Amino acid sequence: MKKNLQIILMGWEWDRLIYGLKESPPKKAILICSSDKGQQSQWSGVTKKITNNLISKIKEIIDTEIHYVDYYDFDDCLFTLVKIIEKNINEYDAIGINISSGNKILVTASILVSQYYPIEIFYVIPEQYNVNDDRPFLTSGAKGIVKLPTFDIKELVVPTKKQGEIFNEIGYDKINFSDLVKKYSESRKIELDKRKMEKMKSLFFYHLKNLKEKKLVELEIKNRQLLISLTNTGKFIFKIMEMKHVSKKISS
Repeated sequence: MKKNLQIILMGWEWDRLIYGLKESPPKKAILICSSDKGQQSQWSGVTKKITNNLISKIKEIIDTEIHYVDYYDFDDCLFTLVKIIEKNINEYDAIGINISSGNKILVTASILVSQYYPIEIFYVIPEQYNVNDDRPFLTSGAKGIVKLPTFDIKELVVPTKKQGEIFNEIGYDKINFSDLVKKYSESRKIELDKRKMEKMKSLFFYHLKNLKEKKLVELEIKNRQLLISLTNTGKFIFKIMEMKHVSKKISS
């Protein structure tokens, strides 16, 4: 029997969360709940109440764990998900995320993370929406699951080897070509004379063109200088690789 982990994004829902647990019973459920941050206090209070109620209903048959995040901080949502997955990915046969509840920022972070890790994203279809209703939940009932497609972004765009080393040296800020070569050399204690510098520049330009084709970097000529910066996709890849490295340090 498969040992599954289910991550549940908490919000003002009930039936769709229970339905997801019944349709794909996990060994462990990790509930991600809104933290107490300023404008979220009302949302957080109700969400916590629902979270605690859900745990009381399932804790006898399913291992449970709660993580609190700032629902309006994308980095917090993303970093928390990465930490959870990094910690559990080798322990479970399958990991699924129920995105039926939770806010849009947390849902977006979950979908992006699913493109990097082998996890399943699913959404439970409600039977009805409780519009202009006094009931405490946004929807009632559940009648099916939609599994969302994912692809392995690592195989498509994540740079490796020399290309990956150059990519990691660029960082978040725009940098000119010569400074990038020097930064790379200094971090590896490589002494460059004029000939070595020209040879390295040629190698760097080759890899930067490939990174541009993958839509990870932008190349711009300004004041006769070549400027390099990460695209939005590049920033996302850089961020998740950076967080994977941090989370491995924390867990080791």
